[in-house]
This record gives sequence, C-alpha cells and structure tokens, in this order.
Amino acid sequence: MIEKMRFLSITGPKDDFDRAVNKYLTKYDIHLENALTELSTSYNLKPFVEPNPYKDLITKADDLIKRLDHADSTRTFDELMTREEAVQVIDSAYNALADLNARKRELKKQRHDYNDLLIQIEHFRHLDYDVHQIMNLKFIKYRFGKVPHEFYTRFSKYVYENLTTVFYECERDRDYVWGIYFVPANEAVKIDAIYASMHFERIKLPDAYTGTPEECFNSIMAKISEINNELNGIYAEIKSRLNDMAEDLLHAQYSINVL
Repeated sequence: MIEKMRFLSITGPKDDFDRAVNKYLTKYDIHLENALTELSTSYNLKPFVEPNPYKDLITKADDLIKRLDHADSTRTFDELMTREEAVQVIDSAYNALADLNARKRELKKQRHDYNDLLIQIEHFRHLDYDVHQIMNLKFIKYRFGKVPHEFYTRFSKYVYENLTTVFYECERDRDYVWGIYFVPANEAVKIDAIYASMHFERIKLPDAYTGTPEECFNSIMAKISEINNELNGIYAEIKSRLNDMAEDLLHAQYSINVL
C-alpha cells in the first residue's frame, strides 16, 4: 500500500537533536533524505558523519539484560530516561559486579593454566613414577614426547638394541606412540640426534607436577572442578545482583534503544 508522505526540513542546534527527535518525530514513520541533495542551493551544509553515540551503551545494556532471569527485552515504558540517567544505571550495574568479574577473570585464567597442564600430562598417565623426581635426576637425562608409528617400529627393530637408552611407552593413539626415553647424561647429545632423526617430537613439561602422572592428572581435574564450582557460584551471584536492578536496567535498555 502506498502512503502519502510530506517533505519536512528541520533545522536547529545539533545539541538539541535528540530532544527534538524524541518529542516530535519518533511517533511517525520517517524516511530520511540526504539534506545535501535536497538543499543543493545551501553552501554551508556539512554531512552528519558522527558515529552512533549509543552503540557502546546498547552493547553494555544488552549484555546485562541477557543475564537476568526471565527478562522481557521487548517491554516498553511510558517515559524515557535521559542519556545521563541510563548511563548511570548501566555504570552502577557494572560497578556492582566489579569484584565478581575480577574474581571470574582470575579463575578463568587459573582454569586455562590447569587445562594446559592437563593436556600435557594426559598421554603419560601410565608412567608409574613420580614426575618431579624424574625431572631432578642428576646423571640421567629424560625426554617426554611422541614418535610416529612407522618410525618407532623401525627404531625398535633395527636401532634400539644397540643404543644406551631406554624408551618407556606410555600410550598409543592412531598416529603416535607417546612415551619417555632415558639416556646417560654424557651420551645425551648423540642419542638425542638419533631420536630426532626418527621424528621424535619432544614435549617439555613444566616443573609443576608432584606425584605420578595419574596422580597429577586426578589432582588437576579436582582443582578444575573446584574452580568450576566457584565460577557457578559467581555466575549465580551476578544474576542475583542484576535481578535486584532488573526494573531500572530494562528501563535504561529501552531508553537507550529508543535514543
């Protein structure tokens, strides 16, 4: 259906733009035209190219609203908050969550570090010996790592018996044999070169493990579980604090979206 339209030219101070739009224009369907094309005889016009000043506020408001229980983001309000009032509500909410968000970031960093340790030790869980003691051997060098099946098979058949090294297999998957080899310190350079020639990929474990790999794995899993439990508590507390401000947050979000 074609609707008859009226062409309007509105001029005024830029600082008063929001108020004029809210009071006179928002109740109508409007199609905007480029003033430079319509008012071609005016030479002092400049295009309004400023970015949307509400973009970041909308993002912050939406982030807060989605954490509420049963929040109706389509709800409308009869009166609008001013920009300053909406900003104050949103900033107050973020400030109220500052301690929880800081603790959440800290816990997520810890969990990330523990997950890295978990991934590194996972393939060596069948090594029934204290990892920390291995790392502190004085006259024997050790190398954790993996080697492709084809090279490991050749090495085992033709080379292994003639070398002063012990390879302890910990795990196999479709592509690799995972394990640790030991070598006398005074022959480490020569033996390392031989293992490198069969594509042994060394994995340097940090000195952060105590106990056997299996004990390390279970201990790290327990720590990750504790972190997850604490994070769940933080998420619940964040939601609780935001629910107490739900009415103001919904009002602020609505106002910012309208603006």
